[in-house]
Amino acid sequence: MKKVVGIVSLFLCSFLFMLLLRANFNFESFFTKQTKVEFENDYYNFGELKYGESAMYFFKLKNVGSNPLQISQISSSCDCAVIRWPKIPIPVGERDSIQVVYNTEIVGAFTKDIMVFSNDVEGLQVLYIEGYVTQHN
Repeated sequence: MKKVVGIVSLFLCSFLFMLLLRANFNFESFFTKQTKVEFENDYYNFGELKYGESAMYFFKLKNVGSNPLQISQISSSCDCAVIRWPKIPIPVGERDSIQVVYNTEIVGAFTKDIMVFSNDVEGLQVLYIEGYVTQHN
């Protein structure tokens, strides 16, 4: 009888394991706490801006993970934007923002990427800004 129970238990465990593998179950995330950032939006269009006009936007975010969120670095696809972000960890469930100020002394259309590096499970998120700066009169 003990042999039968052992064999049935082994069979059920093997079957369950195969189902989890087939469903692409993420064992690492199941056994570890993860950090996850959620942005209200990842794109902003400034529209038409006048030369020298202030162009500022705040990308709002929330830590929806199970660990404090730490933004380690942010870089832009150009030196045309000044970016400020929280330097201290953002607690679980809390909100904060990333400030982007675009230099409107560069005339013409622009589309820029802002790369956010953090301890988020994905590691890298990309934000986008675009707009058009008109000629200086």
